[in-house]
Amino acid sequence: RIVYEMFHKYKVACLNDMLGAFSFVYYDKNSNELFLVADATGTRSLHFYIQGSTIYFSTLIEPIVRATGAKKVNETWITDFLAMDNMAMAISYEETPYTEIYRVPASHYIKIMEDKVDKVCYWNPTVKNIRFKTDQEYEVKFKELFRTCVKCLLRNDNMTMLLSGGMDSTSVACFAAKEMAETGKKLTSFTSVPESDFKSKLSDYYVTDESQAVLKTQEFLAQKGYRIDCEFMDLAERNSWDDRIDELEIMEIPYKSMQNLLWIKEGMKKSFDMGVRMMLTGG
Repeated sequence: RIVYEMFHKYKVACLNDMLGAFSFVYYDKNSNELFLVADATGTRSLHFYIQGSTIYFSTLIEPIVRATGAKKVNETWITDFLAMDNMAMAISYEETPYTEIYRVPASHYIKIMEDKVDKVCYWNPTVKNIRFKTDQEYEVKFKELFRTCVKCLLRNDNMTMLLSGGMDSTSVACFAAKEMAETGKKLTSFTSVPESDFKSKLSDYYVTDESQAVLKTQEFLAQKGYRIDCEFMDLAERNSWDDRIDELEIMEIPYKSMQNLLWIKEGMKKSFDMGVRMMLTGG
C-alpha cells in the first residue's frame, strides 16, 4: 500500500527514496502506461513477456511459461552457462533460459506504452574516493559502515543465519548478535558439517568440518554477553541428485551450486518452521 501511494503521487521520481527489496507493477489508466520496477540491487526478480498487445509478468518464470507456452530455449544463455568455468550462471542480467522472457534489471524500470517500450535506469551510485590520514580511521569507518549494513537488515523478532567458519558470515554474525542482544532477541545459526564417520582424504590445508570454528565464534560472543544458538546439519542420507527436482523447481533455471543448495534450502526450511521471517548469510 505504501509503494502504491508513493508511486501514484510521485511516479518514477520516488524510486530513489525506496530502500530495500521490492518489485512491483503499476498501470496508469489515464496515460495507458505500464511500469515494471525492480529494486536497486535486483533482490526481487520481476519477469515479463510481451505477446502482441498483451503483457505477462510475474516474479517467477513458470507462470509465464504456463500462460503463454513460451518454451523456446535461449541457446546463447545456455552456451554462456556451460562455457563459464566458475559458479557464475549468466552473463546477461536481463535474459533468461527462455528467448522471449526477460527480467527487469536491477535499479531499472520498464515503461510500456502502446507504440514502444523504454528501459530506464533510475539509480546509478556515485563513487567517491575517501582519504583518511591513518589506518585506524579507515578501520573505524569500515566497522561503522559494516554495522550499518547489518543493522539495516535486522527485524524486530528472532532471526537465523547461515554460518560457516569463514570471515564473511562470522563477521555478520558478530555484528548481528550484538545488535539483537540490545533488543532482547536471539540469533540462531545453521552450519553444514560432514557426517560423523566422514574421513577427509584432503590435506590439512582444506577445512572440511567448520564446526570448531563456529563454536569458537559462539564462545567469543558469549564472553561479550551476546547469544547465538548454533545448530549443525550433516544432511545424512541426502544428496544433490535425489534433490535435483525440488531444487530445479526452486531455482527455475539451470544451476551450479549443487552441494551448497542442499544446506541453504535446509536452513531456509528450518527457519520457516521456527516462524522466522529473515535469514542472514555471509553476503
